[in-house]
Amino acid sequence: MEDPEQRVMQALKSAPFVVFAKEAPNSLDDFSMDEAFTYFYFSDVMHTFSGLDPSFLTVGRNAKTDFPEDYEAYFADDVDVCKNFAFPRVKLIFEPWRPPLRCAVLATRKTAMRFQDRLYMLGCFAPVDELELGFTEFSTLLPFPERGDLPQPPPAGWYTAAFDQLPNAMVILDDAGEVVVRNQLANDLGELLPLAIRLGQETVKATDLVDPARRYWHLRKVFPGAKRPMRIWLWRFGSQLNAMALCLKPIEADVMERAQVATDVLSK
Repeated sequence: MEDPEQRVMQALKSAPFVVFAKEAPNSLDDFSMDEAFTYFYFSDVMHTFSGLDPSFLTVGRNAKTDFPEDYEAYFADDVDVCKNFAFPRVKLIFEPWRPPLRCAVLATRKTAMRFQDRLYMLGCFAPVDELELGFTEFSTLLPFPERGDLPQPPPAGWYTAAFDQLPNAMVILDDAGEVVVRNQLANDLGELLPLAIRLGQETVKATDLVDPARRYWHLRKVFPGAKRPMRIWLWRFGSQLNAMALCLKPIEADVMERAQVATDVLSK
């Protein structure tokens, strides 16, 4: 039987959006910006999105090393998340992003995660795209390159805790399409979850007839009774690609306006 921690680790590592975490200092009111909030984890797609490898980022780097001109704002935001957005509260941010391989606006969701006696800023982000803005309802992608293990892997049990407290609702399905495990935000979806799973399975089945090499699916859907459209990610993972993960988040009603504000910053 597959180890549940290993299954969750593979699902997060191969996610089509960036999962990332920073380890918070012991004191949120008195810390050194040279050492605090170092990058603890990045999923593989960080390299595809930005050109920056997770193994490079997670060896002692933080906002001060990577954003020398405005790093204080990043620390202030991390402190705010850790003080005021304990899971299941989620902070939503639209922010400009200029890594080596991209100039874009990110939609980022952050929460404060606890694991054992440590506090982490845990987040998910992806560039705002045509699906988020309402111009596309469906797209699919080929695999992106997998990255190696992190130089300092998270301790045993961390991936399970991160999955459970992820600021996106997420489930893992077996090869029969049955839910194997769901995180806490997925438990709050009620009847929306089986509708999303059914839509995802139908979409994957249809695209497999055309190109079975596809590994990632992005969908936008307004479900009956829902106040806002939902963004859905699906992806195959595992050594035999016989497992699938599904993740959902609501699309903000003012996404166009908030993304435009961040775009104006990019253009300066």
